[in-house]
Amino acid sequence: MANEIYRTQGIFKGFYAGFIPGAVRGIVKQIYRWPLMLILPNFYNSIYSVEIKKKYPSIAKVTTGLTLAVVDTFVICPFERLKVYLQTKRRDISLKTFYKENKVNLFNSLFRGLSSLFLRQMTSWVSFLYSDYKFKDLARSYLQVDKNTPLDSRTLFLTSITIGITNVFIVMPLDMTKTLYQQHNEEFANKKLRETMKIVYKKTGVKGFYYGWQPRLIQYIIQSFFTVTALEKMEHKIKNST
Repeated sequence: MANEIYRTQGIFKGFYAGFIPGAVRGIVKQIYRWPLMLILPNFYNSIYSVEIKKKYPSIAKVTTGLTLAVVDTFVICPFERLKVYLQTKRRDISLKTFYKENKVNLFNSLFRGLSSLFLRQMTSWVSFLYSDYKFKDLARSYLQVDKNTPLDSRTLFLTSITIGITNVFIVMPLDMTKTLYQQHNEEFANKKLRETMKIVYKKTGVKGFYYGWQPRLIQYIIQSFFTVTALEKMEHKIKNST
């Protein structure tokens, strides 16, 4: 696949297609992502009763994930659409081409795949934050340390790999479906989510939902390592300062 992309499109037009909307999406997301990841769990912990938190110890993390999914969906959808559009192009096109082709119905085109993106983000955030909570908890139990003791870098690295694998397995079917809606091809533009998933399953079976899992897994593990490590350190810094 890498050879084919290089042969037909070169390095920049091939491997870096969609770089501008992808970079803007990343910058915008980081502006609100970290403050909300740190503030929301404490906020939800303060409003849930002791009984609820005792019965559902991960409820603050899960609720945080759902909240972040809502924010993410509406903020990043236009950038995600433009990125996928450029990455799945069948000819030499640009953002200017996208505007010319969609200026009559620009808003709807930019927010195409909104519902599938929401499901992906909801699943991704809840899966990540719950896995982060659960696997760190299991690591502390295995190492026999209390919850206020920061985990070492080696443990965090192994934990992030587990979280990354879990996220890929759970999220990829929805991510792939979202891509079909937002791609340059209009084949699935007006189809419902259930129809799209049925078509994919009929054509390729379950494996169709996991095409491209190798690069996605590498991306998730790298992303998970930095996020898990940073989140661990910042959470403990906040706890020690209060």
